Amino acid sequence: MTVLAIMRPKDRLQESIALARDMGFEVVAASPVDVEVHDSEEFSAFLKGLANREVEMVVFTSATGVDAAFDLADHRRERDALLLGLSHVPLISIGPVTKRRLDRIGLRDSLVPKCFTSEGAVEAITDLSPRPRTVWVLRSDQGSKVMSEGLESSGVSVREVVVYRLHRSVASDELMAVIKSAREGRVDAFAFTSSMSAHSFVAEWALKYSEADARLSLNLKLVGAIGPPTKKALEALGVKVDVMPEEATFVALLRAIRARSS
Repeated sequence: MTVLAIMRPKDRLQESIALARDMGFEVVAASPVDVEVHDSEEFSAFLKGLANREVEMVVFTSATGVDAAFDLADHRRERDALLLGLSHVPLISIGPVTKRRLDRIGLRDSLVPKCFTSEGAVEAITDLSPRPRTVWVLRSDQGSKVMSEGLESSGVSVREVVVYRLHRSVASDELMAVIKSAREGRVDAFAFTSSMSAHSFVAEWALKYSEADARLSLNLKLVGAIGPPTKKALEALGVKVDVMPEEATFVALLRAIRARSS
């Protein structure tokens, strides 16, 4: 049985472990990344714009972003206002997981781009007729500039709202156990689902041993990246990426790793 190391944020870890086990993997897992909900004046402006029917379109880049936005609204006691405002606005969900999270809340009409990336969102929005003048993007503080630059170059103004921040986790027993297993050759494959999880995992390894030690161990095994930004981050760290699925979803990543390792 293939032993798979999974690095996921804490709010997605147990679900991810269950999915991997259902696919036949033996799993070791840890969270090298912490998620912090982030309130801001920009979120206040977003809520005001929704209330005044001034928001033309909203993009959710992840299911975590959906959860964070509603957590913020709950804290402000404005959940109903957020839900009502979003029900009157065209929504873009980057990926089916994000769409399912909106569906469960009651927002079932969001559009999923053909390609589950920032580039795919840019293509989907710029192909619309009429094209929106302004798009609000709810995301993490680690989001790339691909979407904002792509839209703005097409004449679409972008308002970015950081609804959650990602931080490197303090080394946990679980994370150190994954690193120990990997160093001892007891891990067959690695699944990385974000640039920050890749950087954090290697950084924690380097603190205990060295970055060269991390690269050597990872490059001896099968390494999977969920999409181009994660692949680029790993390669910048000197880690060879063996698998990247066509669809940037965790399930697609698991399937690609299973196919390659079988």
